[in-house]
Amino acid sequence: MPLIRTRSLAPVIDIIRRYELVPEAVIEPLGIDIRALKQPRYEDRLELDKAYDLLETVADKTGCYFLGALLGSEETLSLLGPIGLLMEHSADVEAALQVMLKNQRVQQQLMDIRLATHGNRVSLELSPRDLGHREGVRHFTEAAAYSMAKFLRIIVGPDFRADRICFAHGTPGDIAPYRRLALTKVSFSEEENAIVFGKEYLSRKKRQFDEDLGQALTNYLALLRENASDDLLTQLDYSIQRQLRSGPCSLELVADELRLHPRNLQRRLKSMGTSFSEALAAYRSRQAMALLNDSALQITQIAHRLGYSDATAFGQAFKKWFGRMPSEYRKQRGQFSQESG
Repeated sequence: MPLIRTRSLAPVIDIIRRYELVPEAVIEPLGIDIRALKQPRYEDRLELDKAYDLLETVADKTGCYFLGALLGSEETLSLLGPIGLLMEHSADVEAALQVMLKNQRVQQQLMDIRLATHGNRVSLELSPRDLGHREGVRHFTEAAAYSMAKFLRIIVGPDFRADRICFAHGTPGDIAPYRRLALTKVSFSEEENAIVFGKEYLSRKKRQFDEDLGQALTNYLALLRENASDDLLTQLDYSIQRQLRSGPCSLELVADELRLHPRNLQRRLKSMGTSFSEALAAYRSRQAMALLNDSALQITQIAHRLGYSDATAFGQAFKKWFGRMPSEYRKQRGQFSQESG
């Protein structure tokens, strides 16, 4: 079960109080120890499903549909522990962002973050690894984006202004609160979740740069990365997801990302009773079901996201897995939903 740092959820206590509700009455029925939210330690974790339950319940009780954005806008770099401290003591803004990107596995494994350049603009792109359609996933994605925007203001300076914040999901309600919290434009139903800003910010020097402290923190984080969870199948799954998001996925590309020789990766997978092709098929079959449940996506779009050349190739694979075509699955699911309603 994926875990999330309890520290990132701590602000919900004050948010609940702002809406004149009692935190204990809202949180304790969920089976969550409220003491862990009131006095969270950096190393404390909470199961992701319980975190989703918390976000969904608080949003429902308070009527705050923009809860994730509100939560993220109140974060500080202390959330990132030693990563945040090293970001503050990096030579410039680009170096600070690279610290965060390099140490994603140390901080959490729930969101892939990528820095992309587009001419004189750059975007910090965020891709949740959970492709489900729970409201908790939306709140978590919005919280991540707004916390990243807040981190950028901290490491760049108070004059930092993003061009816009983009979300792949639809508009959950009036966007005025989103714009007020972001201090910039916010748009929904975009191709990516991203924060877009000027490339000139990357070269800005950091005032708090301390080379000796930076080196000590770099060494410490290297040690943390070595001791971080290294479950091969989990890392393989995440690598397949990243490769498919950007284009074709092959044994060679995944092995290179995992810093393994392709033959070595195959040998290790064989010792676990599987292979790269089986792992790829397993990932595609799991995600196919989740993506087909989103009626806004066309089957050709799903095929492309899963790395198939066209809908026909995807349909043949889906029928091999589940004994029916994707369109039949959608039709039967729609009939079931109508009957259940």
